[in-house]
Amino acid sequence: MLRLSTVALVLLAFVGGIVVSAATASNRVIKSNVGQGSGSIGGYTISSSTYTLDSNDARIISNVTFTLDAAQPAGVRTVRAKVTNGSYQTCTTTGGTTSTSTWSCTLNSNVTAAGTTLSVVGAQ
Repeated sequence: MLRLSTVALVLLAFVGGIVVSAATASNRVIKSNVGQGSGSIGGYTISSSTYTLDSNDARIISNVTFTLDAAQPAGVRTVRAKVTNGSYQTCTTTGGTTSTSTWSCTLNSNVTAAGTTLSVVGAQ
């Protein structure tokens, strides 16, 4: 004859299995693609770079514009630029042709006209 404790233990295991099964049945993983690859990385050519001094303080560079040798949006999509003593700022496209794109970047207020290097980062 089965003991009451054995029946209770079997019943508890059965109910626990149902609860665990119900909890895991609701977990779904969405299908997605991942991978790894390699390819060559080339640089962009910058031309026609100009800067604008701040109208209130001529010691500060407030804006830079330049042309990249990549069309937008098919070529370069994200561009950031900085002058020597500033931090990278997001640039916006202001036009271009089928093979180039023109960009404008408003710089932060601590970029002084003593800056001598324009650094540009672009990504597709």
